[in-house]
Amino acid sequence: MLASFGGGAYGNAVATQPDGKLIVTGWVLNGSPASSDTNQINFALARFDREGRLDTTFGDNGLVSYDIAQQVGLAPDLDQGRDVAVQADGKIVVAADAADRGGFALRFQPDGSPDPTFSNDGIVEGPASSYRSIAVQADGALLLAGRYSNLPNADLALARLDSNGELDSSFAGNGLVTTDVAGAVQEVAEQVAIASDGRILLLGTSCQFGGCAVDLVRYTIDGALDPSLSNGGLLSLPGDADHPSVMTLNGAQPIVASESNGVVLRRFKQDGTLDRSFSRDGKAVSKFGLAVSPAGLAVTSKGRLVMAGTFSTDRPRGFALARYLLR
Repeated sequence: MLASFGGGAYGNAVATQPDGKLIVTGWVLNGSPASSDTNQINFALARFDREGRLDTTFGDNGLVSYDIAQQVGLAPDLDQGRDVAVQADGKIVVAADAADRGGFALRFQPDGSPDPTFSNDGIVEGPASSYRSIAVQADGALLLAGRYSNLPNADLALARLDSNGELDSSFAGNGLVTTDVAGAVQEVAEQVAIASDGRILLLGTSCQFGGCAVDLVRYTIDGALDPSLSNGGLLSLPGDADHPSVMTLNGAQPIVASESNGVVLRRFKQDGTLDRSFSRDGKAVSKFGLAVSPAGLAVTSKGRLVMAGTFSTDRPRGFALARYLLR
């Protein structure tokens, strides 16, 4: 599957519709590929059919693209879709940002047009300064994870919007919960997931002078830190946050893949301790003979774990895919 859009494009996330079509979000470059002007980088959403061809019934010949920042009255900036999901009714929801100056939730009709029932114009700005991940709850509410700027620092952010795009005041009192990791000055939630019991998990990074850490955070359905997870709801994981980490859920149990002298998979019990029924000691280390960076993780319907990412040697990067048995 290969598509070209003007001066260039980049895909950050993909979601699958029930009919097998693929929704991809990221950014497109309007202008010369040699330009480094972020004013020319716009939000993008594309749909491909099951054969990998652009679906011309979606948006403008398969693509929806515009400058989000200008649309809400901000100066042009690097706009991009960070994550995408498909609701049960077929509408498409996207987490986006504009160079950390504004977090946005967008909802589209199945044909790619903005959904006027979502904050009147299909776009909700803030309250976080950046959104990196989105998840749809069973009742249609949207969870958005990212960063909340509290200058000079930034905290983990988790917002919940109702089906109309309004902040849900029953969640953390005002629809937004921010979490400050002790000792850290810059934090961002990279991924949000909903466990089978309804609790909410974030995977993020927190940095202080001297280095960064990977953090696993769990909240109750109402947006409170869940004290039944180690350390009052926030667990710092071993590893190097300078390398990517990704998360998926095995029921209510999180599995995290990290790059640390190989790919390290860890499955946790609900109290935050390692699940020693997983690969005997709670973690599995894969050394592929080259540097592999995990970028995505999922549990299949047959109960297997699939990891996608990139690999590098002395030549340019390539695509990597691995599958594991869950034991």
